[in-house]
Amino acid sequence: PPLFFFGDHGWHLGDAAEWEKFTNFENAVRVPLMIKHHSLKPHIRYDPVELLDVFPTLASILNFNTNFITHESHPLDGRNLFFHYSSTTGYSQNYLQDSMFFAARSQFPRCVGGLEYNNGTINNSYPFWYLNDCNDVPRANFSHMGYSLRTSNWRFTAWFFWDGYTSLPLHGFRSTPFAIELYSHFQDNGTCPSHSFDFEDRNLA
Repeated sequence: PPLFFFGDHGWHLGDAAEWEKFTNFENAVRVPLMIKHHSLKPHIRYDPVELLDVFPTLASILNFNTNFITHESHPLDGRNLFFHYSSTTGYSQNYLQDSMFFAARSQFPRCVGGLEYNNGTINNSYPFWYLNDCNDVPRANFSHMGYSLRTSNWRFTAWFFWDGYTSLPLHGFRSTPFAIELYSHFQDNGTCPSHSFDFEDRNLA
């Protein structure tokens, strides 16, 4: 049988003045993923993928028909990684054409004004970065939402004002972001250099 091993989330230990998991930075959203199956040649890949990909990949390995799910969710979330990793080389035959296939998305909110520490009220005296991790705050009360896209060489994050009624960015995704972040991950092989935040310490946007 196939074997999948993965983590829940990463963890900050003071890097970027952050603690625990409440960010869209690499150290919070990156987790290990290992797949063992007799038809896969052992190798290491550095392509960003998502935990959403686990179910479609497992279904493919087990020849499980997901058509009924696809009809309900339009389409099934996640990607079939098994299709893209050949048993002889470990690479998709269309690897170059499918380079954007290997991208991972994440999102995390912000609650400026210390909402969770002030009984649901905003304290305008707080700077944006202070007590803003939205811990135990209902999603309807979020003030901002960050959407992050990680490719092999870049992480891009866009922050939008949040519409708690629709659970979408205020005025939609085509509205002007409140803020954007762009970080280079060239030569990042995931081995955690001496300072694990080295690749996201300078916003290039």
